[in-house]
Amino acid sequence: MIISSTIILLAVIALAVDPATTGAVPAFLALIFVLLLFLFSLLFNGTRRGFVIAASTTLFLILRLLGLGNILNLLLLVGVSATIEWYFSTNGK
Repeated sequence: MIISSTIILLAVIALAVDPATTGAVPAFLALIFVLLLFLFSLLFNGTRRGFVIAASTTLFLILRLLGLGNILNLLLLVGVSATIEWYFSTNGK
């Protein structure tokens, strides 16, 4: 239910709202984060993994928005995300 309503809100923001409007881009990024958080938490059966993937994906989208999103930054984010997940999976218990 939350995922489908978030997808509908994303579609409304993407199609009906002008990006130059104040707060449109942060609202879009926040909805992307929430959508990815719930989706990957459901898929991977853990909120921590969903949070790590959602945060890294949203951070890469922010970098792309600023013109800094390239393959090197993507690989660095993947490496940091994998390291965080490995650390919490070995030391979190």
